[in-house]
Amino acid sequence: MIKPAKISCSADGSTKYLWELEDGKFVESIYFELDDKGIYCLSSQVGCNVGCPFCETGKQKVLRNLSSEEIVQQVYGLFEDKGLSRIDEIDYAGMGEPLHNFEGVEESSDRMITENLTDLVSLTTSGIVPKMKLLPDTAVGELYLSMHASDNATRSLLVPVNRKWPIAETVDAASYVAEKLGRTVTANYLLFDNLNDADGDAVNLANALNPNDFRVQLSEWNLVSNFRYVPAKPERFEIFEDMLTERGYEVYKMVSSGTDVGGGCGQLSAQTLEDLAVAGDVE
Repeated sequence: MIKPAKISCSADGSTKYLWELEDGKFVESIYFELDDKGIYCLSSQVGCNVGCPFCETGKQKVLRNLSSEEIVQQVYGLFEDKGLSRIDEIDYAGMGEPLHNFEGVEESSDRMITENLTDLVSLTTSGIVPKMKLLPDTAVGELYLSMHASDNATRSLLVPVNRKWPIAETVDAASYVAEKLGRTVTANYLLFDNLNDADGDAVNLANALNPNDFRVQLSEWNLVSNFRYVPAKPERFEIFEDMLTERGYEVYKMVSSGTDVGGGCGQLSAQTLEDLAVAGDVE
């Protein structure tokens, strides 16, 4: 069984959980509400081997995959804390690349639907192409793709798996999923100053995707330690949104929840009891 080692309440109403696993390892998850929907981002691995440089989790090499039972226990632990019996959406968007733990995701997502824990199971991936193509045969009902760039050189810098599965191949796999699931894939795009936020980047992104298969989520980067890039200026978000909308895309801006407690996208980490003791959270 997993147990909560620390529960952090954000000023925006979201809640971050640090879970201690039976072998003494730790993962985090976060619950928040968006547009009157309860959403829970949970973890599938201890650490992450993808190595995106803007992500705190990516600084921690994978220690192991979570079992399907450990994944589902994160949901029941949330329910116990919040007094819930069901939630609108559960997203594999916490620690780890979920498609590097495909068996755990397949088994746990099936349980979440079978046990009536949620209306929707979604998944966020950096683009593990062979496993993406298997998603329509699982209980996962919606896909989020971490794009973050519109050319291969920049995306390989920000999302290193692009070196193995470049943009065209990744987009084709995502379009296949969109067709099979009958719903658009969300392309997540973090905007960084003078890196991927030029007008040409917006044009290239529009050309790389297809508005019939994709919508675009423009996201603000959440601060993590030892990062060498700079977030884009606010006006660049507006320009990006306008340019993509003109080209037929549904576009929206995402502001992460729980950033003040380290619960925003890219901020989750596998703390230890020593970390908590230094912070004064345990004796």
